[in-house]
Amino acid sequence: MAIKDDFLFDELKAMVGKGSGLYALDPDDGLYSLLIPLIEVPVPSKTVNSVEIKVACSAKVGKIESTSTVDDAEAPFYVHRDTIRILESVNGKMLHLMAVMGDYTGFKFDGTISYSSDNVVMDDAVQGSITIVPATEPEFVNDVYPLIKPTAKFVGAIPATVELATTTGTEKVSYSVWPSDATVSAVSDTQGVATVQASNGTATITGVAQGSAIIDLTVSKDGYASWKTSIHVIVPPTAD
Repeated sequence: MAIKDDFLFDELKAMVGKGSGLYALDPDDGLYSLLIPLIEVPVPSKTVNSVEIKVACSAKVGKIESTSTVDDAEAPFYVHRDTIRILESVNGKMLHLMAVMGDYTGFKFDGTISYSSDNVVMDDAVQGSITIVPATEPEFVNDVYPLIKPTAKFVGAIPATVELATTTGTEKVSYSVWPSDATVSAVSDTQGVATVQASNGTATITGVAQGSAIIDLTVSKDGYASWKTSIHVIVPPTAD
């Protein structure tokens, strides 16, 4: 016999994973900002150990809580230069972290982060995993909204690699940002190889000499956490 609709309950509020993220406390303003995009958001779990209690005059065996431990948390992420650079900057450091859910609840905890990369599979996205070793028990936060600040971001994909057609040629990379009035700055780590100028939604990359360079594009706005993405530029040799 089928269960009547009166006794069915659709738990739609549990579907709040979209928009979740791992945030870290910024000591400069005391607010949490997005640390790294993740496929899953890790939350350390608390394990309570128990001991058995036997009473001589009773055949029953009871249990009481003894010690508790907070287990490590792991989560997968996509491996590329931008995420690795973020993880390298915090690797092994004690951080004030918060797992933020899509309904603006969350869990605060302190911990250190390490990471590893999986084997590279041809024509597939490279994944790795982060491991959080917690130093404190996770604390539930009923409303994280006053504790976090939004992150300015690029809307749409920015190419990971650009190869110029000629040594002194140019390549234009279009971008959109959120909020729409956020500003974008651009810098090349090797200006003797390639330079870059960002203006009006376009990053213009110009070759100087054969070699390679890393272009960093940073989107920022007052009241928002900034975000950085990179482009690997290859400049060919001068044609004979």
